[in-house]
Amino acid sequence: MRRIGLLSVVAFLFTSAQIRAQGTILESFDNLSADSLVQVLTEGHGSYFHWSENSTDKVQGVASIDAHVLIDSIHSWGSYSMLIYRLPSNQTMDWSSSDTLRLWIKVLSGPVHAGNMVLRIHVADQDAPGDQIEEWLYENDNILAQPSGWVQIKVPLVARNQTGNDLPDTTGVILAPPSWGMPRNNQQLDLDKIVGWNIAFVSTSNLRDSVEVMLDDFERTGNRPVPFVIFNGIAAPNYLSPFQWGNALYDVVQGAGPVPNSNAIKWTFGDQWGSGWNGIGFNISPPANLSGGWQVDSLKFMMKTDKPGVILRAQFEDGSVHKGYHFVAANDTGWHQYIFPLRDFITEHDGDTTKPFDSSKVTVFQFMTNGDTSGIAGHVAYISNIWTGTPKFNFIPPAAPAAVMAIANNNYSNTIIWNDVPGQSGETYNVYYSFNPITDINSKDVEVVATGIPHGVMTATHILRAPGSDQNVTYYYAVVCRSSSGILGTPGVSAAVTNKAKGVTTIHWGAPTNFVADA
Repeated sequence: MRRIGLLSVVAFLFTSAQIRAQGTILESFDNLSADSLVQVLTEGHGSYFHWSENSTDKVQGVASIDAHVLIDSIHSWGSYSMLIYRLPSNQTMDWSSSDTLRLWIKVLSGPVHAGNMVLRIHVADQDAPGDQIEEWLYENDNILAQPSGWVQIKVPLVARNQTGNDLPDTTGVILAPPSWGMPRNNQQLDLDKIVGWNIAFVSTSNLRDSVEVMLDDFERTGNRPVPFVIFNGIAAPNYLSPFQWGNALYDVVQGAGPVPNSNAIKWTFGDQWGSGWNGIGFNISPPANLSGGWQVDSLKFMMKTDKPGVILRAQFEDGSVHKGYHFVAANDTGWHQYIFPLRDFITEHDGDTTKPFDSSKVTVFQFMTNGDTSGIAGHVAYISNIWTGTPKFNFIPPAAPAAVMAIANNNYSNTIIWNDVPGQSGETYNVYYSFNPITDINSKDVEVVATGIPHGVMTATHILRAPGSDQNVTYYYAVVCRSSSGILGTPGVSAAVTNKAKGVTTIHWGAPTNFVADA
């Protein structure tokens, strides 16, 4: 999982007279009771978080909530009452392009005991399904001190440097000290793997205490550039699916990249209609959010071609609108780097020209020949290192999946099971079989059972067939992890398993030895 490097931001309070920043609503508080994913969490029988909607005193929308919060005497170090939001299992939110959380709060009555209650915002991430949920904490120890009008808390989505028992504050978010005993996963703020948030009222002693506050308009804002990787010099990420058109051919050639041991996309030009149009590209799923970087980032790639001076186009699409950049290849056959600012891409007439381009939902990226009719068919371009921004790469191959096992079923099939590789996210798994023990998946006697199996599935089925009649077959199996960067790991292997294969009719492609054709 990549770690997003962020700039430190200082938390400010804004009055309601200021212009509301446009962002993505996390909770409007217009109809909180209808949101089944929001729950109240308290500790102890005496604590509570009671709330009601207020349609008169609000910042935006149709309502705010009026919350009466009481925290009982539980521990010497205090306790909590909070609102908590969690997505269903295996779902995440991508906050990568946001840099701030904003919450409007109005304190009607502060705590009885001065300094006894603080406000915390928790950001919960989960590196991979099934992993521990990790909570990153922001704390404001002043906002609840005394009654106030509407003020806006600004929470920087920046992971503070952690040196040990650091405590949460207003300058960013941080993991709780180890002594607090809160769950951890990879100890990185994975803004692309957010599973929820908490708005927590926390006491700092064993004194029973309470506050009454109003809450409104909890949202995330900002427009931070997020690098987008198309081909990292080894492979395309798992979220891209290649395509080709106009009799073009797409291939990935190992060792053909611009530096030793790197790979390249080989684009063989076609010319299906005699008009010089053809291309290769990728469908993107889920759509990529390039909005944060569209005005400041560039598309970067390395390319060489045996057709110097060919007219080409790089193009992003949002499902209907196409944004392209026209360029001419260098006048030699060597490798060159190309850098094109995203803001300079123009709306193309082969897409919808009546709507604005939605850079937050990019569904296609492709290269195409731009109507070059100078005999391009059969010529080749090699392209590598394609991305926007300045991404960080992890080229370390994943570990071998553990506990690989094949189970013989009674319906002419084997089931292969394994454990996913810890620490991976967005990875997929390939399953192979052979009559011999597998040490190299590229060996000529190794065949494929299935590829691209997502994280969390951990099973594949091999349908068994044999020539002519039902008969026993013995196979060995291997499972390989393909990281989200496209890096294949080492195989995890199974012991041999014997099971009955279903006989199927075969065709003999050669003529019998005594065959004589009719005269």
